[in-house]
Amino acid sequence: MVFRYSETANPDGSTCKRPAIPISFSNGSSRYDILSLIDSGADMSALDFRWAKLLNLDLNGKRTKSYGVTGSADTVISNVTLGINKGHESYSINVPVRVLFVDDTAPYVPTLIGRKGFFDDFVITIDESNSKIKLKHNGQE
Repeated sequence: MVFRYSETANPDGSTCKRPAIPISFSNGSSRYDILSLIDSGADMSALDFRWAKLLNLDLNGKRTKSYGVTGSADTVISNVTLGINKGHESYSINVPVRVLFVDDTAPYVPTLIGRKGFFDDFVITIDESNSKIKLKHNGQE
């Protein structure tokens, strides 16, 4: 599957093309398509708590601090099903997700697709010079 980079917003309102692709997040009957950044620097996928609430994710786990480029946030680990589709290919993967609790007046935190669970299932090529991402399923189930 090949995806072109997507135009995403910066906090100052400007935009930039990034390796972000549409991912379907689901939990039971709740499902949302979210433009998500493929992030090889993220140990685990990360999701704003407002999305997690809409998906009815379990948020009762132990809260810990997580650190990123913009600082720290309280987090809890939950699980979600990621769906990825392109043409005739379609995959569904259960992954752990770090739910980020940020000030609810702040803009949504970008959704990150990190290594654990997702990178295990795909060979991922980020072609910066052509602004493309290639995902090749590695065949493991």
